[in-house]
Amino acid sequence: MDYVVIGHSERRQYFNETDETVNKKVLKALEVGIDPIL
Repeated sequence: MDYVVIGHSERRQYFNETDETVNKKVLKALEVGIDPIL
């Protein structure tokens, strides 16, 4: 099974990721069969 870390605090800080951005990434990961780790 594949996993991906989404919403890490450093990405949020340095790349200005928002809750909306993280939500889109979670949905895309699930769509392609990857389990997101928040």
